[in-house]
Amino acid sequence: MSEAALRLRQAVRRIQDATRERATTGRGPEEADDVVGTFATDGALGFDPFPFLRALHEAGSHAVVIGQVAGIMHGSTELTGDLDLL
Repeated sequence: MSEAALRLRQAVRRIQDATRERATTGRGPEEADDVVGTFATDGALGFDPFPFLRALHEAGSHAVVIGQVAGIMHGSTELTGDLDLL
């Protein structure tokens, strides 16, 4: 597994640990906080981009990961609740 994928796996575990006891709020990504971002929304609950990324790969689709997930893969420690693709 690449270093970038390992960093993302670790972040997904941290997100799951941090949100395990969190109740839903009804807040979606369009209501993201300017400081905490989508991590404070319901999108962070159960966030795991790997199944979707795997499905894209298996279908032969080409996509570029952007946004905070890309930041995490490059070393950012800020968590997220959404996956941005180009």
